[in-house]
Amino acid sequence: MQPTQTVPTTPMPPMPLTTQTTQTKQRALPLALVGLLGLLAVGAIALSLATAPPVDQQNLRIAAKATMAASGFVLTDTNSVTPLSGRIGAASPRQVVHVLYQAPDRVRESGTGPTGTPVTVIVIGPVAYRSTGSTWSASPPSATFGAQAIATVLSPWAAAAGATTAIKHGDTFDFVPAELDSYITSVLGMPPSQLSSLRLTATVHGDFVTDEKITAVYRGQRLTVDLALSQIGSAPPVVAPRASASVPAR
Repeated sequence: MQPTQTVPTTPMPPMPLTTQTTQTKQRALPLALVGLLGLLAVGAIALSLATAPPVDQQNLRIAAKATMAASGFVLTDTNSVTPLSGRIGAASPRQVVHVLYQAPDRVRESGTGPTGTPVTVIVIGPVAYRSTGSTWSASPPSATFGAQAIATVLSPWAAAAGATTAIKHGDTFDFVPAELDSYITSVLGMPPSQLSSLRLTATVHGDFVTDEKITAVYRGQRLTVDLALSQIGSAPPVVAPRASASVPAR
């Protein structure tokens, strides 16, 4: 260890009081700022916790938004009407519609028309094709075709993505969308005020909402809409009909 050397010093004159006070304030200011920032940070955390949606609601929203962002999927839309009472074994009206969706603006929908004839509709951007047999007819192009088709197909998942409440039971969430009246009217053709026992559920598997179901009672009948997804992110492409099978637009 080196020996300590004593360096002669010249006595300093006493520091003016104003200078001492100024330096004290300068030293205290950073501490005050740190304390204030700490309070602000704690306040921000408390505010975020107070305004953040509940966990179930947040998880459902995230899964629904991920589903909407997928490159495509296959949708099986099953609609049924079941009498709550009556003859056992009576046939219940049931209709199944198959939908193939490809982002951003392609949809193929196939099902059975009112007369029992197979009907298929393809929308590719501004062009829509329709077939009730082996021949296709094309509608005059419209800039709204693609946007309307996509909005309709994605509306159930948009409803879940905007859920105002959600309660989880296993993999299934009971939820209420923000625009309940308009959504139910668009799907069932009547407002919730005319229905009883209305229930909306969404099932989440992995990152996606793979099934949504709407059930309600109307005039002694149970209405059920079951929207089941498959091949999320790996669905085949939506292609236009062969030129030889198409009839030009009129």
